[in-house]
Amino acid sequence: MTNGDCTHYNVWAWITWACAEYSDVDVIWMGHGTQVNGWSAYVTYDSIWDWGWIWGINYDLLYYGDDFASGTYDYSTLRVGIGDFCYGGGFMNNFLWPGGSVTHDRAFNGPELVSNTGYSLDFLTAWDDWWIPNHYNSYDSAHLARVAAQDKIQSGESGYSYGDTGTAVWC
Repeated sequence: MTNGDCTHYNVWAWITWACAEYSDVDVIWMGHGTQVNGWSAYVTYDSIWDWGWIWGINYDLLYYGDDFASGTYDYSTLRVGIGDFCYGGGFMNNFLWPGGSVTHDRAFNGPELVSNTGYSLDFLTAWDDWWIPNHYNSYDSAHLARVAAQDKIQSGESGYSYGDTGTAVWC
């Protein structure tokens, strides 16, 4: 999904549907992020309102990591999440729901602070090469991707931190 398709409802519907239909689901969140009372949040398309020169955020339409750890829906097929948005590291602890047998670690990769698209593109390209066709484990894939993208980090920006959630992936 891109741009106007990434509404609060559509994001929820797509992830819930993908987890019901597929045995392996990897989610990459790209876009804007924010922090609310110290919690990282993904900014959906419809969470921003704009009335001419006045703009704001509808906090009910943001996504937090806990939104996918409630147990209301079965997200056990989520393997790895990448949060390519500001403060994306806040999804690290709760984004992936535990379940299944282990072949890879569950993991989350995301910036703790602000990152940039040059870094993101290099990281995602390298991560994709190591994680999927080369079958590296999630930690080594993330490490190799960070090395491949490190020359794109500028002053005041951060690369992706890696967080093993301590639970197995569903296979």
